[in-house]
Amino acid sequence: MYYTYYETSGWRPGNATAYTQGTTINYYSHVDVLTYDYAKVSAYYPYRRGADIDPEAIPISFTAGTNSSQTDWLYAPYSDFDGVNKPFVNFANPTVNLEMRHAHCMINLLLSADSDNYGTLHGITIMGNMGLSGTLNSTTGSITDVEQPENFGTKSPSLAPVAGGDPVSLSWLVLPRTDSPVTITITARIRNETLTATVPNVLIRSGYKINIPVLIKTDNITTSLVVSSVYIEPWTTMDQTAKDTTPINN
Repeated sequence: MYYTYYETSGWRPGNATAYTQGTTINYYSHVDVLTYDYAKVSAYYPYRRGADIDPEAIPISFTAGTNSSQTDWLYAPYSDFDGVNKPFVNFANPTVNLEMRHAHCMINLLLSADSDNYGTLHGITIMGNMGLSGTLNSTTGSITDVEQPENFGTKSPSLAPVAGGDPVSLSWLVLPRTDSPVTITITARIRNETLTATVPNVLIRSGYKINIPVLIKTDNITTSLVVSSVYIEPWTTMDQTAKDTTPINN
């Protein structure tokens, strides 16, 4: 986690250390002068070092098209003071509780099959009015300047879905580009065919996981992709202390 603090002349770099949940950071030398005024506190991860860091304009991105884990940007805004979590401090009240939230939205395809005769699944790609890179304001959680790619990379499951078996998961991290629902297009290569399914009216929001069950349906010699439902849930994070948090960006 990287944190910054503000002095009269502007933002100053704080520490760049991996903190576990419940870690206490003492920074009284910069809080003493704020006896009567509150200081706003925010944090983000992964961190970027340097005195020129602007916590209100952090470039975030990751490389699509791989099955490996991708950079998962987290932030703790100071804009949601609720009287319990305290992202404001002064000398009389020097303690804050920060909840790390996901900047990305996770799209999770749950692949299943009604038959084992569909052939070979070579890969699946998603498309839609979503982004891969943008600018994060870690103090508010807003994301701007989001760039939409031509595609989000083709992925293949490590295990092919089998009839009657558990669904196989494929996940992408995306950034919201609009407050309106979008249409997600799912394209799969099976045998030498290109199969497509569209999922309309999907609301992409930071801190949420969009689960899309995709059925590979085989009818005689015809294979198709079927999406009958979509369910959206808060994207929770299990940290090293085995405590659940529920990061939701409303």
